[in-house]
Amino acid sequence: MDNQHVSSLDVSFYEARDLIYGFYHAINWKEDKFVLWILIIHIFLLLITISTLKYHKFQIYLFFTLVVFVGSSTILNDLGDQYWREFSTQNYFDKNGFFVTTIYSFPLLLMLVIIVANLIRNMFQLMTKVKALQLRQE
Repeated sequence: MDNQHVSSLDVSFYEARDLIYGFYHAINWKEDKFVLWILIIHIFLLLITISTLKYHKFQIYLFFTLVVFVGSSTILNDLGDQYWREFSTQNYFDKNGFFVTTIYSFPLLLMLVIIVANLIRNMFQLMTKVKALQLRQE
């Protein structure tokens, strides 16, 4: 297939792939341990999110905690920009917050989606039970 027949979707895929590879290679994974700690914390939070899906009250508390974490990303980006020399070999914290959004906020937002989807599923199950009880009483 020559370049004239490459669809815009293929071009977008290759551009996205190049951005991801570039982002991955821009991080100093061996020396900047704080990035690995962020990922470890995200894995821990994901395990908590998944293992507590049946505990609705805990999920609501976790939801609001994660919302606060995501909401604090701008402050964390500003602090990271100011003090990056204390914990990193290079400044990952730009004005737009791309690093914080990608490494910190996006995984938390995915966990929030899991919690919301679970709460909606539970709501539908409860509505079904209530409707079944109403029909039995009639």
